[in-house]
Amino acid sequence: MIGNLPYVAVVIFVGLGIYTLMFKKNLIKIAIGVVLIENGVNLFLITLGYRKGAVAPIYTYAPSEQAMVLPTPQPYRRQKDEKLNIYHIFSQLNI
Repeated sequence: MIGNLPYVAVVIFVGLGIYTLMFKKNLIKIAIGVVLIENGVNLFLITLGYRKGAVAPIYTYAPSEQAMVLPTPQPYRRQKDEKLNIYHIFSQLNI
């Protein structure tokens, strides 16, 4: 039963979130419903990515010469570069 427990939690989170969005009129409760759906989707994605006996790709004993990159800022950088290219082509950002 423990193997299916995360999927049950996903169904409960998403179900409560959809119920809250459909039947509650209070803005705070609607926001909580959106957060419940978001948490359910995140839990679902994490559960799908779990592999029994696998090792997480965390490099703790990497040599000091090894170049590592933090992938989080890269999409922001790419978006910023694309905006600059659009600005250079059209001389404005409002397209």
